[in-house]
Amino acid sequence: MSNSMESVLSPLPGNRPVSRNTPRVFRSPPQPHMCVQDTLKGTQITCFINVMSWCKIGVPSQQNAPIPLYGGVKVPLSDRCGVSPKQVKTSKEKPLVFAVMVNPNVLKRSGKMAENPQERDGLIDLMLDFIEAMNENIKFSRNFMVLKDRDLTGELKDIWAVIQAKRDAEKIHPSQTLRDENSHPCSPQTACTPQNAKHKRSDEEGECMEASEACCQDEAASLQSEARGDS
Repeated sequence: MSNSMESVLSPLPGNRPVSRNTPRVFRSPPQPHMCVQDTLKGTQITCFINVMSWCKIGVPSQQNAPIPLYGGVKVPLSDRCGVSPKQVKTSKEKPLVFAVMVNPNVLKRSGKMAENPQERDGLIDLMLDFIEAMNENIKFSRNFMVLKDRDLTGELKDIWAVIQAKRDAEKIHPSQTLRDENSHPCSPQTACTPQNAKHKRSDEEGECMEASEACCQDEAASLQSEARGDS
């Protein structure tokens, strides 16, 4: 499988080396595709999942191969997010916002405009599994719906900032981060969660995790090369 992630950040133009304190900018940043609304299981806390299209995420090598996902991170929600009171189940708790990145070709087939709604819902369930694995104490009710009035909740710049910070952190500890966190592929049949996820893996999940190891090794090498300043 080819690398599911390339370099996400590129230094500002110029021939001088970029210092740690120099601002960095995205190259081909994630773009909104659809926004999914759900609630936390057993509560009325509203959750929004921003599904982002990103060409830097890999595609499955074959039809039934694991689907690479990235992110699963919580995104800060500003007061200017434009969430309608009708979309919030309770005013006591602020809505939670998450972001998941998927390859555009996967979203073209199984995303918002999928010909088969069941295929779209299967991909959404997969992404919810992924977010639950990445965030302790997060469990969704699975009564989700795709918002028709918008493809994004919150500010796009906030999502970019969270992903930028995450990628910077991965450059410091690339092997550990890539092995334990976000770049493990998943499949509609079974979610391949990080090794520290607190549930028992089935044999099928184990096979999926083994398949992801090669991908993680390639990504770690890419990040280490990037950290050394190789082009």
